[in-house]
Amino acid sequence: MMGARRLLGAAGAVFVMEKRRQFLCCSPNAKAPPSFSARLERDTATLQGQLPKKVLEDLELAKVFHKVQELVRLVDDLSAQDLSLEVQSAKRNSVRLAYRDFTEALDSLSISVLGPGARPLATTRSWVPLLRRWRYYVCSLFSWGLLTEQAVAEAADVLKDLDVVGIIDPLAGSGWHALLWREVGGLSVLAMDSYAVRPAWFSVAVVEDSRTAMRHLQPPEISRWALFLSWPPHSPDTVGSDLLEKFEGTYFLYLGEQADPRAVDAGLTGGHQLLSRIAEACWGGFTYDDCCGERQRVEQVRTTCQCCNLSKTRPVLGSISEVVEKHGYPVFFDALTTKAGWFRSGYRAWEPLTFRIFQRFATGQIVLDVGAWVGATVIWEANVAEHVFAIEPTPVSGCQLLANLNVNPPRVSRRVTLIRGALHNETGSVVILNRREDSNNRIYAGPARPLMTSVPSFTIEALLLKYPRLRRVSFIKIDTEGHERVLVPAMRSFLKKQKPVVLVSLHPIYIGDRLVRRVVNALNEIFPYIYDSDMKTPFNIRRFTFFGSPEDHYGTELLGTWHPL
Repeated sequence: MMGARRLLGAAGAVFVMEKRRQFLCCSPNAKAPPSFSARLERDTATLQGQLPKKVLEDLELAKVFHKVQELVRLVDDLSAQDLSLEVQSAKRNSVRLAYRDFTEALDSLSISVLGPGARPLATTRSWVPLLRRWRYYVCSLFSWGLLTEQAVAEAADVLKDLDVVGIIDPLAGSGWHALLWREVGGLSVLAMDSYAVRPAWFSVAVVEDSRTAMRHLQPPEISRWALFLSWPPHSPDTVGSDLLEKFEGTYFLYLGEQADPRAVDAGLTGGHQLLSRIAEACWGGFTYDDCCGERQRVEQVRTTCQCCNLSKTRPVLGSISEVVEKHGYPVFFDALTTKAGWFRSGYRAWEPLTFRIFQRFATGQIVLDVGAWVGATVIWEANVAEHVFAIEPTPVSGCQLLANLNVNPPRVSRRVTLIRGALHNETGSVVILNRREDSNNRIYAGPARPLMTSVPSFTIEALLLKYPRLRRVSFIKIDTEGHERVLVPAMRSFLKKQKPVVLVSLHPIYIGDRLVRRVVNALNEIFPYIYDSDMKTPFNIRRFTFFGSPEDHYGTELLGTWHPL
């Protein structure tokens, strides 16, 4: 019975939710694809044929298939050519209601499968007792190229509730997902891939094949590890017969919108799933030779990326480029990074006043960008500045920044010097507290927490010795998620001597109004003129609160200058 439920979950929930996107998300004037009903009916019949009649009766799956057939009929009506807009709208509403009934029928069976478009992981805590009993967990929410830190954090929370201590990644590739699971999810990682990066990058065990993995984890310890696949197995042949028994009872964590129900069915048969023949199965995506046609790009990444070691020519960063125009300039970004969706949908309208400041004060100048994140400001600045020194302490964000730089034209990327580490009041190391969204990672001085990373720190004086061009800096952007409380006092002498224009983001949500007020008072002692981000209104240093809009993490910006604007 449990095997049948899992089978229904994979072939039913994944398939139907995929189809849901195709006809529920269309515009009011759109018509359903003509082939939809035929394909749905065919796959429904196939699924019925795979489940014994007694199992159907036992699980009351006939009710579920009745709902599917109702969907088929409604979509057939919806695709008729002679329907008025009013009739189409009414029938589309009927489809929505029928789909709701279908999902309720699935829920009544307690299917432990989340298909594309299903409720977020954060809302599924009530499912934990069921998941504990079933011991198999399939989550199909995110495509492998768009796996976000928030998704990993939420998945890790659920897995920890299930007493899972580690993730097995049988197709680790460059190790990007391994980094997310370890740094964001706080889980141990066993990465399996003959082409994987060396363990020094992620501090995870990297093995070359599935047989080696058997020596790392044996029952019963293996039962507390979850298997992670970022895309579906390509054929039943990829199911590893040598590891089926060893991995019995593990969780199966599936994050991939492009779910192939047939492949998932094959994998779940008997309750086991693992890809073997790792070296052969790991098709591994992209190489620079294929995608960029420039072998020098490989060497550029080898010598520039300080956080990783490459084997062969598999790229860690900078594979596929897309472009968005921002304030008159093209900004290229890597389509495989976790922030690619934000670049496509939100970047163009993001913080317009900030970029007007950049245009006025960064053009033709040496720029210091402290808190460079994934390059959202750095790449734009590099279009207009003489040179940009970008400081980013977070490993995840720094790798994405390098990826985005790598897909920009050389005239832009060569203007950027990426400095990995934290600008601080002393040289040594600091701890980064990961707040799950990489834009919110911040330097942390409190008690130990599970999601923390130690990174190198350096003073502004140390930077001047290493990068003499910084002595000509004329514009500084500081956006450090609360670390401005340390940076501004530490840079007082430098700012008074060098006299650059400084844009500071204040974050009371992280350090409170009291500490922000200290930062503002320090800036007021340094700069003769302080303005709001509109470059017109004098900044009110005596304001009641420094909390601002949610677009800037409920903070606000101020601009320190040496001359009136």
